[in-house]
Amino acid sequence: MSGKLNKILTTGAVQLAGEIPMNLTYASLNILVSNPKDTEVTVGLWLSDSAQPKIVDMIEPGAVVPAKGKLETFCRLVSPGEKIFVKTSVAGLVVRLETADEVLDI
Repeated sequence: MSGKLNKILTTGAVQLAGEIPMNLTYASLNILVSNPKDTEVTVGLWLSDSAQPKIVDMIEPGAVVPAKGKLETFCRLVSPGEKIFVKTSVAGLVVRLETADEVLDI
């Protein structure tokens, strides 16, 4: 996933935003959630190696993103196979994932 991945969130449910590839030794992950709405929204973030995140996987329990604002998380070290999940209080937010990573040399 080196580079970027953009996704528009469609519902208020927990959604898979991206997954760290298995061919890496590690990655540094930046998460940007942009709110184009005219009202503030609440955002939750999880990093998990499971198909669905658990409470122990939560890294952001409910940040309030202002109207026309953004939430940014920088340089979080993640492992191969980890999945990034996002939940928002409304649909239509944009999530951008960027990684700087090291490819496993086989």
